[in-house]
Amino acid sequence: MSRKNDDFFVAKREWSKVKDDLLGCYLKPYTSKILFTNKPLMYVDCFAGKGKFDDGTNGSPMIALGIFEECLRISNARTPSISSCFIDSKYAEELHVNLSQFSNITIIDGRYEEVIRQILENKVNYNIFLYIDPFGIKSLDFNLFKYFGDIRCNSIELLINFNSFGFLREACRALPVDDVVRNAYEDDAFEDEVDNDEEMFEGTTKSINELSEIAGGDYWKDIATRLKKKLISSYAAEKEFSSVYCKQLQKKFKYVLSMPIRLKQGQQPKYRMIHASNHVEGCILMFDNITKRKQYLGDIQTQGSITLFEMNVENEVVDTPSIRLNFIKHMRQYSEFTNILKVTADFIMDYGVVCDPKDIRVIIANLERENAILVRRTPCINNNGTPYKSLIPTRGHIIELRNR
Repeated sequence: MSRKNDDFFVAKREWSKVKDDLLGCYLKPYTSKILFTNKPLMYVDCFAGKGKFDDGTNGSPMIALGIFEECLRISNARTPSISSCFIDSKYAEELHVNLSQFSNITIIDGRYEEVIRQILENKVNYNIFLYIDPFGIKSLDFNLFKYFGDIRCNSIELLINFNSFGFLREACRALPVDDVVRNAYEDDAFEDEVDNDEEMFEGTTKSINELSEIAGGDYWKDIATRLKKKLISSYAAEKEFSSVYCKQLQKKFKYVLSMPIRLKQGQQPKYRMIHASNHVEGCILMFDNITKRKQYLGDIQTQGSITLFEMNVENEVVDTPSIRLNFIKHMRQYSEFTNILKVTADFIMDYGVVCDPKDIRVIIANLERENAILVRRTPCINNNGTPYKSLIPTRGHIIELRNR
């Protein structure tokens, strides 16, 4: 049995706008910074689609290429170099037409999982960015993510669109499940857009093994079983599964962030955008990007109405006192001065995207004022001779934290 996505490119849907916005707003600062490594950037859109929608709206390829052109035009890097590769097994012909105005691009008519290893061969000196936005989940073989983590290159980052709720729905299809739970997974509001040749997972050993290959382990079985027995809600099951999935990715990538994309409060996420990097700067850039997109997504969820409480990306109330206590506990491990970006990134990895960057800076400022932590700024004096008090590092300014 297959489900079709023939009308996907007719017009851009709301959740597609959010995820493309997340990509575009990250790529601009990422590209500007990565060009100063003076090593080439290779960008790969692994499921590129048509490049633009039938209504003329730009898809991810057009968005990325526009950003690259702008960054190359204004960059002061000595040897800025960007090459882009777009993979699609169905829309390669449309890609050639829609991207004809751009240079230094490669379009591959093929399947990502079959061609990606060859594309990434001998890229030792490259910075690599992979945008992995498939229809469905079958193409998300976790073994490939482990392979990416082992590639010898200057840097590599992944931005993955993962239908975590769809995975759990297929998990309940593959494992024995009663009708009550099955009905919870057949809400039209969460109908997947999967490729035409994508089959649903049935209750066979082969399907169960495939799901474990996608998840990077068989931990999903316990979550799906507890969901079947009604020991856990579907909302909690999705969050737990996504959390463990990200921890699996952390075995290869030090920093992994997850942003749920849900169009209504209280609903399951339509997708999760997952960012994986081994560089603290990438983590902080995406942290800032996610929280900015959260506001846009929040306006969609509430339809512009005012909310009484500040919410985080998981639609949970921001509990500032608890975050402060956790940050104090987190600081105990830093007996030596440590860059504020690393301290913040490590905190996010331990506690999740529980607040905005500004909230963490307010906590640090208060702890500094209370002499609970030490803050070292280099240089410590601004050009006008006044003490440098900012907690936002800029080029030429280093900020470090230490437990008192």
